[in-house]
Amino acid sequence: MNRNRADPEVDFHLYFRSIGPNARYDSILAIQYSRYSEFPGSFVFEAKSNGSNKSFKINGEKTMVAISTTNNGVAMAALRRVNADLTTTQNRIATGLRVGSAKDDAGIWATATKIRSDISASESVKSNLSTAKAQVDAASAALDEISALVDEVAKITASVAAAGGTATTSQVNQVVAFQTQITALMGSSTVNGKNLLGAAGAPNNLSVATGVSDGALVGTVAYTAGLPTAGAGMTELMAVTDAASLAAFTSTDAATAQSEIAAIATKLGAVSKGLDSAMSFNDRMADVRNNALGGLVDADLERETAKMQALQVRQQLAYQAISMSNNSAQNILMLFR
Repeated sequence: MNRNRADPEVDFHLYFRSIGPNARYDSILAIQYSRYSEFPGSFVFEAKSNGSNKSFKINGEKTMVAISTTNNGVAMAALRRVNADLTTTQNRIATGLRVGSAKDDAGIWATATKIRSDISASESVKSNLSTAKAQVDAASAALDEISALVDEVAKITASVAAAGGTATTSQVNQVVAFQTQITALMGSSTVNGKNLLGAAGAPNNLSVATGVSDGALVGTVAYTAGLPTAGAGMTELMAVTDAASLAAFTSTDAATAQSEIAAIATKLGAVSKGLDSAMSFNDRMADVRNNALGGLVDADLERETAKMQALQVRQQLAYQAISMSNNSAQNILMLFR
């Protein structure tokens, strides 16, 4: 301890050395107050003044009393660390995220942001695929009904041929009614403004992305819309208006019309299968991306909860240590009252 007296030329340096067999002396950070008090012990005080050394021994019950702030400072530093860790842990439990912002981990945050972008784009792709699937299925359902009507026309054609090529008015009226139903079926297969059994071109043609990679759409399922009545056999069927034209529509023409409908149905079936496959793959990729994202940013709630309990205990201990240190200082100060 260095202490300047009133006389600037006199400088006292006090050094403490325990000589008792059971004596103990702890180093201290600062002596705020000192006073002799009753406490057993033997100490040697060495005083140095203006270059001359003098040693003297005090035997008996005189010693120095010191207040140390070292332990208090350590406890405060520990408390600050515990409070910071506790705040972080509580945020993780509240949000469920270990990496909730770029400041938590910039690298992981950037990767997670990219994955989130792919997940969002994948959801949009999935929605588009579902709509496209509905449009294809609507066209396929309409074709199934049209094919059944063509079969009915084929039966009438066979009856006309069996009657020597003479068609009745009733038979003609039935075929004309079937034509009306075919036209209605073609027009009623529209879903979300798109009709794959309508005229080719916008807005009926189908083109939809099947996936997403690094934020970019990849893969495409496409189908060019077309009228089922555009083929030679269906053109002949839709041209029947009287007994003569019905008699001219032969079983061969009916078979051709049926083949034309089947060809369109086959193409639509392939597109529908492709859309199913794309939707299934997107669902699996969504699971993969969500699992990857969770592994990157999600907090282990069980671990964080256990950690929070441990930190709360450490926080309480730090408060108790500070309280004990403060109480010790107050007890010493009472000696000077």
